[in-house]
Amino acid sequence: MACGTHATEHDKEIAEAHRRGWREGWDSGHENATYLSRAEVERLERRVVALEQQLGEVRRERAVADGHVVRREPASGE
Repeated sequence: MACGTHATEHDKEIAEAHRRGWREGWDSGHENATYLSRAEVERLERRVVALEQQLGEVRRERAVADGHVVRREPASGE
C-alpha cells in the first residue's frame, strides 16, 4: 500500500475494511468474553448459596441433646 497521500481510492477502501474488520472482531471477542465471565460468576454465586445452605443444615444437625451430639445420617443421594 502507498502512503495516505499517494494511495488510490481502492487502497483506502481496503485499509478501511481491514480496520473495520479488526475492530468488529475485537468487539465480538470482547462481548463473548464478557458474556462467559458473567455466566461463570452467576454459576459460582449459585454454588456459594448451595454450599451455605448445606453448611446451615449440618450446623442444625449437630445440635447437642442431653450431652450427646445428634447428627442426622444423610439420605441416599445427598
